[in-house]
Amino acid sequence: MILEKYEQGQKFYLYTGRGPSADAMHVGHLVPFLFAKYLQDAFDVPIVIQMTGDEKMLYKDMTLEDAKKFTRENARDIIAVGFDVTKTFIFSDFDYIGYAIHINHYFHFSPPLYPVDICIIMLLRSKNKLT
Repeated sequence: MILEKYEQGQKFYLYTGRGPSADAMHVGHLVPFLFAKYLQDAFDVPIVIQMTGDEKMLYKDMTLEDAKKFTRENARDIIAVGFDVTKTFIFSDFDYIGYAIHINHYFHFSPPLYPVDICIIMLLRSKNKLT
């Protein structure tokens, strides 16, 4: 499918992500990013990399501070792979989570809830369901 789009001159982008659960990535974690870097170079296309530290915080015994720290540290490891900085967008769910927009719209929170607030609510809700 990618080759067909490329041969037809259609624009596309690559998408991948990481759910950080530690402050460093090992070689096995880097393999998908090395391959994505190869594809970015070969096809000269943008790449979007989503960091889902919020998911790890919800399902692992992890604090919000640790989840944010691991996200930041893992993003540094990914940047070190050498993606084209003009064609790479790395984002954290902590900053760009769409869930906050929907909650604020439907429940009219004042002041509005922000992504970190939503993560804390989701964490408390999921821990409540587990007990």
